[in-house]
Amino acid sequence: MRALAGALALATLPGLALGRCIDDAMIVLDGSGSMARSGYALNAAPRIDQARDALERALPLVLPSRPLGLLTYGAGQGGPCDSIRVRVPPAPGTAETILSETRSIAPQGDTPLADAVATAAAVLEHTKQPATIVVVTDGLDTCSGSVCTTARILANEGQDTAIHVVYFRTPGDILASDEQLWRTPPGCLAYYTGAEFIRVTDVDELTRALSLTLACPLFSKTQPAISSRRKG
Repeated sequence: MRALAGALALATLPGLALGRCIDDAMIVLDGSGSMARSGYALNAAPRIDQARDALERALPLVLPSRPLGLLTYGAGQGGPCDSIRVRVPPAPGTAETILSETRSIAPQGDTPLADAVATAAAVLEHTKQPATIVVVTDGLDTCSGSVCTTARILANEGQDTAIHVVYFRTPGDILASDEQLWRTPPGCLAYYTGAEFIRVTDVDELTRALSLTLACPLFSKTQPAISSRRKG
């Protein structure tokens, strides 16, 4: 087990080997109704706007040759729990298409997180090849999905599946420790797959979290690392 914080730099983080930053990857972006709420700080922009801004900053750091896709849930598609949508299949050079898709998201509906992650893993063919999923969310599964069970299944059946969780801090979890959140939904997605669980409060922290989980440290600018936790 290892906690990463403070003065560490992205370029020196041991948590992500070079190979992890070229695996086929899928961003799972929460488009549920809660993402329309303000961020952690007083008078902060809505969480979905912060996510868009961070993606605008982070995606140019991802190798263009890396197959990258986008899956969302909520965002006005289908019923409250029937809203999972693969907006961009994983392929090289998709950054601009992903950014364009995020601009059209209007948050609403519930959070089918477990099913969304399972869908992303299937699209990435995680039973046949290494796969990386980066979940950006602010809450729990509200559609009766078992997030931790899903994480264990994907970890056991995958060739080498990593599910990173970038989690918006909310006033409701202010007293919860990283350890508590890491072992329970949604953090257990990272716990059971040996990936990163990162709590963020603003666009800068979110940008660094996305850079850590999607970009190759050797090819990205050295930045202070946000606080993260990884099983290992």
